[in-house]
Amino acid sequence: MESPCNQNCGHPQASEEEQAVLPASKRNRRNPSVVDNIRRLYNSGLKNSAVILRYILGASCNDGLLITLNDVYGLIRDMKMEELDGRAAIEVMFHRLQMKGSMQQQDLTSTTMSRTPFSLHFASADFTRCYGDALIIDCTYKTNAAKMLLAHTVGVTGTGATFASSYAFLSSETMADYIWSIRKVDSTLAGPPKLLSSIRKKI
Repeated sequence: MESPCNQNCGHPQASEEEQAVLPASKRNRRNPSVVDNIRRLYNSGLKNSAVILRYILGASCNDGLLITLNDVYGLIRDMKMEELDGRAAIEVMFHRLQMKGSMQQQDLTSTTMSRTPFSLHFASADFTRCYGDALIIDCTYKTNAAKMLLAHTVGVTGTGATFASSYAFLSSETMADYIWSIRKVDSTLAGPPKLLSSIRKKI
């Protein structure tokens, strides 16, 4: 079967052996041009639906091959499995943030990595040290890839502008988890804030 792509477009073409042996969907997914484009979009941090939309809208001459939504989902699944490499999703997330140069503190008291909370302090740590007298902390639902609660601490500058002070991934929303997160903020400030506000009345 001849590819609909113009042979002069520069896109790598599937080998004759693959053309003869592989079914169309497998053949398309193994095309180097398709894989490279999907990997680039996936590594940019886009959601699966956005990866698919960007690929379909931005693919030049369909990379010489027709590709279905199932093909794209299959490639993304393969890339996720390759990235995990037997690790829990929380470990991969922690590694990504380490590579970005974020400050972090990890609680190693748990033997199960997927349930281990860890705190993340970004470049706004300097703001926290300067404007750490009053902080607000709250916890979101499990909307991240690790399915863990995200405690978000926010501060206010002298001009009234808010900034993200720190984030902490918690294994549960108990008093002990909140206290752990607050102590991580204390370690950044070298002392507790004068005022800490939360929607949880018990804190």
